[in-house]
Amino acid sequence: MNKPNDWEETYAADGQGNGSTLPKGGYLCKVKTAKVEQTKTGKDVLVVAFDISDGEYKGFFQQKFDSDDRAEKKWRGIYRLILTKNDGKTNPFFKGFITSIEASNKGYMWNWEEKTLKDKVFGGLFSIEEYYGNDGQVRSTTKCNLAISVQKLNEGDYKLPQDYLIEKKENVSNSDNSGFYAVPNTEDDDDLPF
Repeated sequence: MNKPNDWEETYAADGQGNGSTLPKGGYLCKVKTAKVEQTKTGKDVLVVAFDISDGEYKGFFQQKFDSDDRAEKKWRGIYRLILTKNDGKTNPFFKGFITSIEASNKGYMWNWEEKTLKDKVFGGLFSIEEYYGNDGQVRSTTKCNLAISVQKLNEGDYKLPQDYLIEKKENVSNSDNSGFYAVPNTEDDDDLPF
């Protein structure tokens, strides 16, 4: 048997959150890249790629990416923020993210250049989100749903966001035998978990 090259760096997954799934909670995060994209409905969205930068799960998303052997693998540490609400006014969660970045990175002032977010840190609050997989089964993932300052994170001065769970009903199929499955009803397709 040959020892894999990444043996020392790989998490030992035990089904209890050690490497296989990021437990919900608060984590120190560092921005890898940030860019503005447009949603299907024409809204600007800030797409922030980040990784966990401290503690037991440091480098969690990099390790997941590196160990993914699929041809079209994706970076999983993504935080999306729509810049404006439907009425064209500032999205408070976008402003919350920016003020958290400013408070967490001494001397940094937001200048409307998303590339300047690279290497900035923030406190990421993660919760569980359920969704229907391609097989119609309920799956779950842990996602960053809120940003806070590093100071608040370190002081434990936060409340975790609510989990987004699909209501489970006994003996009810989510399929109408057409091959399509019900998905959560959302105001905007951009809130879907895929």
